Amino acid sequence: MHYKCHVTVGYPEITVTEPKTQYNSTVTVSPAGVILNNYRKSFLYYTDETWSSEGPERFFSGQLGALGQVTLGICMDINPYKFVAPWEDYEFANTALSNDSPLVCVSMAWLCHLTPEELMLDPSKADIATVAYWVERFQPLVEKAKETPVYVILANRCGMEKTVCYAGSTTVLKIEAGGVSLYETLGKSEEKCLVVDLNERPKFQVRAR
Repeated sequence: MHYKCHVTVGYPEITVTEPKTQYNSTVTVSPAGVILNNYRKSFLYYTDETWSSEGPERFFSGQLGALGQVTLGICMDINPYKFVAPWEDYEFANTALSNDSPLVCVSMAWLCHLTPEELMLDPSKADIATVAYWVERFQPLVEKAKETPVYVILANRCGMEKTVCYAGSTTVLKIEAGGVSLYETLGKSEEKCLVVDLNERPKFQVRAR
C-alpha cells in the first residue's frame, strides 16, 4: 500500500569516516524510500554538547523532493544561539524567511517546567505557554507575512524519561498576512499521530496582524 508519505526521523548519527563525529540529526525519506536530506542540528542544547558536534551547515533550507522548498530544524535551533545571541536575531526564522520557504518543519524534544503531576493532569490539554513561546520565535515570518501562507510544523516529544518532563503539544501553524492561525495542537501528554489537512481552514486564530 502506498501512502505518499515523506517521513522525517530523528536519530544520533555517527559518521563512518575518520575522524568519526557524532551529530544530533534527522533524516528525511521520500515516499519511494529515497533519502532526500540528512540534517545535523546547528544550535546545541547543553545536553547535546556532552556528546554531539554542531552541524557544519547552519540549518537546512532547500528543495526537498516533491515537498518543494522546505526549512528543517531540530528543537534548540529555533532559540538564540547558545542563549547568548540577541533574542531578536531570530536566526532560524530568518533563514526560513530569506529562503522563502512555504514549509518549515522542526523535530523537537522540548522540555517543560511542569511537575510530573501537572503533566498528567488533563493530558489532552496543550502546554499553552510552550506553544506561545514557539509562535514568538517565528516573529520575523509574522512581521513579513504575505498572502501566500507559511506552514510551520512543530513535532514534539511527550511524556517523561526518568525525571525529565517533555512539553508535548505538537502543533501545526499557518502564518499569512492575516496573522497566525493554529490548525490543531496535541495535548501535553497526548501520544498520537496528528493529521492535518492544510487545505482546510485553521481552527484557531492565534495572533491577528
